[in-house]
Amino acid sequence: MQNKVAPASAVAVYERSDQLFTLGVGIGFVQGGGDDLVAVAPSLHIAGSYRSFFVQATYSRYTSSFQGVAGGRVAPGDLTTNDLGLEGGPVLRFTRNIELRGGPGIHYLVGDGTTDSGSSSSFDKVAPTLYASISSSFIPFRNSPRWVIALDWRAYFFATVGLPDLLRKVPAANTSLALSLGIELPWGARKGSAQ
Repeated sequence: MQNKVAPASAVAVYERSDQLFTLGVGIGFVQGGGDDLVAVAPSLHIAGSYRSFFVQATYSRYTSSFQGVAGGRVAPGDLTTNDLGLEGGPVLRFTRNIELRGGPGIHYLVGDGTTDSGSSSSFDKVAPTLYASISSSFIPFRNSPRWVIALDWRAYFFATVGLPDLLRKVPAANTSLALSLGIELPWGARKGSAQ
């Protein structure tokens, strides 16, 4: 009886590349939006890294409550914010699979406040940010993409927006914390030892 042995390529595990594209989705909380303590904020991001540097684009949308003034009376309402961001900075790898990313960013906050009575006021604001993320990659596929899970933190500066038609100024965001899951796609991956 002849034994069948798989070729080395069938069991090879690729080293994690230091040149990566990452696509991810997240769910987290924004603190300081409107008059709420926190608001739930789903998000999307796409990132690229090359050796010890990364850049990423992000999008999230969240709604929080606030108190406006309409018709001379205080009126409760919802503040809806669309958050488009661009961030970049250094990458610090603690192990082959665990890394820390961080750096400055710029976010464009655009949305509107609408009271229960139907009065509304729109806003847009450019706000600087500081970003930090710790992530771990796991379960490499045979052709070397990997799943990646990350905890992302962000601080916003000068993010108070004006709602002149509702006689209010409110913060669109102060800080955010999110858990994200994504897939990283290498370019220039190196093949490791067979396992």
